[in-house]
Amino acid sequence: MTEPERPVYVGVDGGGTHTTGAMARKFGLGQPRDLIRVVYQSQSPRMTMAMLAPLVVETAKDGDAVASRILVRAGQDLGKFARAVAKRLSLPEGLSVVGTGGIFNAGELILEPLREEAARAGLTTVRVLDRNAAVGALRLATGQAKMYG
Repeated sequence: MTEPERPVYVGVDGGGTHTTGAMARKFGLGQPRDLIRVVYQSQSPRMTMAMLAPLVVETAKDGDAVASRILVRAGQDLGKFARAVAKRLSLPEGLSVVGTGGIFNAGELILEPLREEAARAGLTTVRVLDRNAAVGALRLATGQAKMYG
């Protein structure tokens, strides 16, 4: 079971969370267990799950414990990934981790655990891009074209 699936299983078992209800409403479903079918029978289950991220953020900010745990786990996993990359590339300590994407709308709910994990690899700063990552890629490409063109 993946972390975003957890509220569905909790809801099916009768515990229910605000997150489960929000997800079911998003798809116009009467029963939380129907979420499993909707996600896994979609053309792209990963994209369907990604569409639910804003709901997880919203319900976590409203105090839902399951949604908060999902975001903490996501932050930890991102931090572990950053540590693995730093180790694999033998990066020096003191570098920054830069995040981009809608999941960072969760703010400190995801950034705090990310910072904690990244710090274990000597990655001292975690920040979120203030504009689309494509802008930076375009600037790099343009600079490279000028250098070699």
